Amino acid sequence: MKEKQKKQVAVQNAVMAIMEKNRTKWQTVGEFKNKINSFVWNLQKIEDYKAVLQIDLAPLKERRNRSKLELIDQVFPITSVLSVYAHDMGDSKLEKVVNKKFSALEKLKYDLLASYCIKVLKTSEKLLDQSKDQVKKSPKHIITDYGLTVKHLDSLQAVLDDYIRANKEFSETRLSKRKSKIKLNSRIRENNVLLKGSIDRMIHMFRDTQRPFYNAYIKARIPVDVDETASIKPATTPKKTTVDKKPTVDKKPTVDKKPTVVKKPTVVKKPTVVKKAPAVKKAPAKKGSGTEQT
Repeated sequence: MKEKQKKQVAVQNAVMAIMEKNRTKWQTVGEFKNKINSFVWNLQKIEDYKAVLQIDLAPLKERRNRSKLELIDQVFPITSVLSVYAHDMGDSKLEKVVNKKFSALEKLKYDLLASYCIKVLKTSEKLLDQSKDQVKKSPKHIITDYGLTVKHLDSLQAVLDDYIRANKEFSETRLSKRKSKIKLNSRIRENNVLLKGSIDRMIHMFRDTQRPFYNAYIKARIPVDVDETASIKPATTPKKTTVDKKPTVDKKPTVDKKPTVVKKPTVVKKPTVVKKAPAVKKAPAKKGSGTEQT
C-alpha cells in the first residue's frame, strides 16, 4: 500500500474502534447502523487483501526457477537420444521437434516448457510401446537400442509434475496479489465515501446527547485531512492559537505620472501668392476733339 492509503486505513480502524466501544449508543439508529455495518465489512475485507499482499513471491519464484533447471536437465538427454533416433529413421518431423539445444530450452517460457516436455514424454512412451512389437519383427532401429528406458520417463514425469506445481503456485499467487491490490483500493475508496458522505454527517445527531462519543469520533477523524473534516467540529471548541503574522512592509506610494501628450505634427502651409491685378490701359486721346487754345 501507498503511504496515503496506510494513513487512511489507520484512521478507518480508529473509527471502527470508537464504534465498537460505543455500540449501544448508535445501534438503535437503523440507517446509521447500516452504514457502520458496511464500513466494518469493508475493513474486514481490507485486512484479508493486506494479508495476501504481504505474501513474499521471492521463495516461490526461486523454487520455480530451480524446478525449471531440474526439468531441463532431465528432458535434455531424452531429446538428444530422440534426435539421433529420428535422424537414423529419416523422421524429419520428429527430428525438428526434439533437436533443441540446452540454451534453447532455457529460453522457453514456463508454460511452453511444460507443454514441450509433455509432448516429449508422450512421444517417448509411444516409441517404447512400439519397441515391444518391433523386437519380434527385428527392425533395423529400436528406441531401446539407443539407451532410452522406462526409468528415464518415470524420472521425467516426477520432475515435470513438481515443475507444474511450482509454476502454478507462483502464477496463482502473483495473480491473487494483483487482484487483491485492485480490490483493496476499491474498498478503501468505498469507506472514504461512507465516512465523508454519510457517517461524518450523521454523527452530528450525537453532538448533544452523546458528547463523549461524538468528541471521540471527531478526534479519530481529524488526522485524515484537516481540510476534509473542517466542517466537523467538536462540542467544546478549543481556544484559537494566535499566529504571529509577518510584519507588513509599507510599499512606496506609486506616483502618478503625467500623461504624455502626443503632439500633432505641424503642417507647413503653402504661402499665399497675391496675384497682381492687370494694368488698365488708358485710351489714347482723340485728335481734334475739343477747342485748341492758341
